[in-house]
Amino acid sequence: MIQRPATRDHRIDFLRGWVLLEIFVNHIPGNTFEQFSHKNFGITDAAEVFVLLAGVAAAFAYFPPFANGDRLLTSARVIRRAGTLYVAHLSNLLAGLGLFAAAAIWLGTVGLLDDFNLRPCSRPRARQWSASRSSPTSRATSTSCRSTWC
Repeated sequence: MIQRPATRDHRIDFLRGWVLLEIFVNHIPGNTFEQFSHKNFGITDAAEVFVLLAGVAAAFAYFPPFANGDRLLTSARVIRRAGTLYVAHLSNLLAGLGLFAAAAIWLGTVGLLDDFNLRPCSRPRARQWSASRSSPTSRATSTSCRSTWC
């Protein structure tokens, strides 16, 4: 019988936090800390290490009951967790896109919505409101639409 660890292994959490910092550092080109990232010394970068550590943490959490014969309940828990993460991801994505679209309309740069193919977020009413707030030379007064949504 395989036993689940009695307590959470904080070393894994520490390493996951460390590689998240590395991912952040590696996304800022030309900074001082980038040269100390392990991507310069190996064949992987921090994203692969994060995925590996996430798999190890999931194995510690879900494998012992699965191996001990509770396959259906453990599979249901894994699927429920995946669904929770999927909903959280979609919520964050929609909130980010909504904030971007609202800022583009509020600041009168509706042309940015074309650049990211988000034109459905700026129906004619939003374009008129944005154009009334901006100068005649802004991108918001442009009537050309490069998107297939228009």
